[in-house]
Amino acid sequence: MDLCYNENDDFCGIFLQKRGNYGIMETAIYVKEDNMNILISACLLGVPCRYDGKSKPCPEAAELAKVHTLIPFCPECFGGLPTPREPSEITDGRVVNRVGADVTGEYRRGAEEALKLCRMLGCGCAVLKEKSPSCGHGKIYDGTFTGTLTDGDGITAALLAENGIPVYGESDIPVLLSETEEIPFTKMHGIGNDYIYIDQIRGVPVADMSALAVEMSSRHFSIGADGAIFICPPEDPANHGRMRMFNTDGSEGKMCGNGIRCAAKFLCDAGYVPPEAGEIRIETLSGVKTVVLQKENGRCTGAAVEMGKAIFAPERIPVLLPEECVQMPLEAAGQTWKITAVSMGNPHAIVFTEDPESLPLEEIGPFFAGHPLFPEGVNAEFVRAAGRNRLEMRVWERGSGETFACGTGACAAVAAAIRCGYCDAGVPVTVLLRGGELTVTVSPDWDVTLEGPAETVYSGIWRRK
Repeated sequence: MDLCYNENDDFCGIFLQKRGNYGIMETAIYVKEDNMNILISACLLGVPCRYDGKSKPCPEAAELAKVHTLIPFCPECFGGLPTPREPSEITDGRVVNRVGADVTGEYRRGAEEALKLCRMLGCGCAVLKEKSPSCGHGKIYDGTFTGTLTDGDGITAALLAENGIPVYGESDIPVLLSETEEIPFTKMHGIGNDYIYIDQIRGVPVADMSALAVEMSSRHFSIGADGAIFICPPEDPANHGRMRMFNTDGSEGKMCGNGIRCAAKFLCDAGYVPPEAGEIRIETLSGVKTVVLQKENGRCTGAAVEMGKAIFAPERIPVLLPEECVQMPLEAAGQTWKITAVSMGNPHAIVFTEDPESLPLEEIGPFFAGHPLFPEGVNAEFVRAAGRNRLEMRVWERGSGETFACGTGACAAVAAAIRCGYCDAGVPVTVLLRGGELTVTVSPDWDVTLEGPAETVYSGIWRRK
């Protein structure tokens, strides 16, 4: 095996060539130095080096090549076997072809060449063709040439694994991508209600959004946020985007008032919205929301969101009561509370109190969030009427705990305050939360508009390990 290097800026060109009585296999590789090198069975990349002279292209390998450098290699060819050649299988510890010839030596030489190349290029792992007597990992053909599988590893797979090089099959590529992919993200917040925003329109596809949200959102041990919001293509092309929101525990929320304002800013900043647009439509699990953009010097700085109607019907919240829940008693955390239940596309329980700041939310919040009266859980708001149309509020969100702000919670609190006589319909109400102020207007027929800022904190690259 000859290796020729041709360095150029941050790329290193590598040309592999194997010559012998059995023909030539040549592979050109361009290694980008800041990516992981992965040894891969050449047939998976379309090289016709299988025993039958054909290849076995793997579409997922193309996705892997977007984030890592793939080093194509065929152990059988580099071990000295021709292409095409008789199929071989392992029996009694030897590699024997279909006509009975022992080719164990060639397979071992190919395995040694593979190990040498992995060490030379610092390969972080290998992706090898499944089931084969050389590359199979976990399951290989049993030596009867009947297509029957048995437990075991091919010669190359076994040697690499013995030397500490992780081995994957082609069916494992999605797992490998999820473990090693680099994902661009943007950290944003609406008055302290912070989320990690991930582009799924043009960005790296995320297979398990829930798991990624948990990984990214952990305070102190990761980026840290109240959750993650994925910006997806709209299902209806008449809309501008679709928002999927996941809490810190991985549960998916139907709607987030602060999150949707930042989603609108994200769509604007990423160029998915025409610069002249004054309003956009975003799909959520609680329906399509119209967002009126607020701009300064041509850039989106906030938004007013048409949040839909505040709902008091118990079956639509849902809350297990036969009638509307307005100032009704609830036993939780060893106390009796008067709650008003409202849906803003997600369930809320509002408690009016004289001093929300003194409440130990860490202790009482979980009793509300998981109360059996609310079969889907509930967000709990503890609210003080600080003036005729001014509220002060703390919130405990199901799936996240206490947050600096909750847009749907602010809307639900104002609707409940109007229903209980603390505020007026059709008048902008200021809601003061721990992260800042929001403005909520509820019309006489319960249509709700939420207004507030949207800010970008920073952008970066998340690398899953």
